[in-house]
Amino acid sequence: MPPELKEVHDSVWQEAVLLHLKWSIVLQLYGTQESVGLLNRSAPQFFAIGQVAWLQDIYLTFCRLTDPIQVAGKSNLCLGRYVELIDASTHASLRQKVADRVADLQTHCEFARDHRNRRIAHSDLLTKLGRHPKPLTPVTKAMIEEAFERMRVLINEVEAGYGVPTTLFGFEPAGDGTELLLWLRHAEALEAAERARDYAAFQPKAGLEKT
Repeated sequence: MPPELKEVHDSVWQEAVLLHLKWSIVLQLYGTQESVGLLNRSAPQFFAIGQVAWLQDIYLTFCRLTDPIQVAGKSNLCLGRYVELIDASTHASLRQKVADRVADLQTHCEFARDHRNRRIAHSDLLTKLGRHPKPLTPVTKAMIEEAFERMRVLINEVEAGYGVPTTLFGFEPAGDGTELLLWLRHAEALEAAERARDYAAFQPKAGLEKT
């Protein structure tokens, strides 16, 4: 892999790996009714705000990675840089495949860009007032998972095209979300046991002799 391309690839790779890590933690914390119930019993407002923050960060990262290579005269680190740096004279087929995959991912990620432009990075008046003729598309887990899949295929295509070992994304981080849930369950069990002891301590004793 040429040095300039490798420099960009390494930075994009780090963004992609961190994005997968964030999504894994979101799924661990908010992926089941049981875990959501535990979070709501523990600190509902904190974890509700946290969920919004995590998801907004994921949307924004997808937007940054699929933004044009230059906006308002400023250069961006994005997946489109691959197309710019792949030499068409030696890797024409690869360059076209990657260009097609970048365009495909950009189109798919319009849902994230729409939320960024109208709700996250800006406050579109009609959207905020609920009067926009085109309401924001609700984002589903399937839409996000599909964005991840297309990004993985794109990055792996570049790696394979230059004989670089392809990255196995989607690993489960050790601890983190699951570890937090474990401690919350432990704390909930301890609190329940303490309440039971306090209740028992205040119960009248049976079998006391009358005086």
